[in-house]
Amino acid sequence: MKNLKLMGLLMLVLTLNSCWQIEEPCCTAPFRESEYQAITLQREVFESTVQLLEPKTLIENAGKIYIKDNLLFINDKYKGFHVYDNTNPETPKKINFINIPGATDMAIGNNIIFVNQATDLISLEYLFSEQSMTVAKRIKNVFPELYSPDGYHEYGINDDEIVVDWKLKN
Repeated sequence: MKNLKLMGLLMLVLTLNSCWQIEEPCCTAPFRESEYQAITLQREVFESTVQLLEPKTLIENAGKIYIKDNLLFINDKYKGFHVYDNTNPETPKKINFINIPGATDMAIGNNIIFVNQATDLISLEYLFSEQSMTVAKRIKNVFPELYSPDGYHEYGINDDEIVVDWKLKN
């Protein structure tokens, strides 16, 4: 009987508790917009930008590093990959720059380089000995659109535009 009264009292307290309201602040945080502006490319241009170029002298924004056999790949975020001959790790030699706007990561399997190019997944056949490269396959819209460094999504761009990088607004 005593447990029954205790249960009833507990139920009454829980029921009345739902009637009390906690005051919320009257105002919400003001709307903020990104401090960055999207850099976009038309889909047709975007797909034609993957190229094997002469080595660049400067890595502007270093990202991930990948080693395969005697090759060293250093990502220059959203620009591509610097390729080095790493036969002698004490003095790696610049070989090429693989221009891939929007790229931030890569993996290599069966001598095929897989790269995220902004929203697309591409596979590359890179022949070190011949200094040649071809895009073997492109799968469109595998990855979400790139967000700005401060976490914003670009609104108002056309369906045929791809965000490949961000820059600070002036």
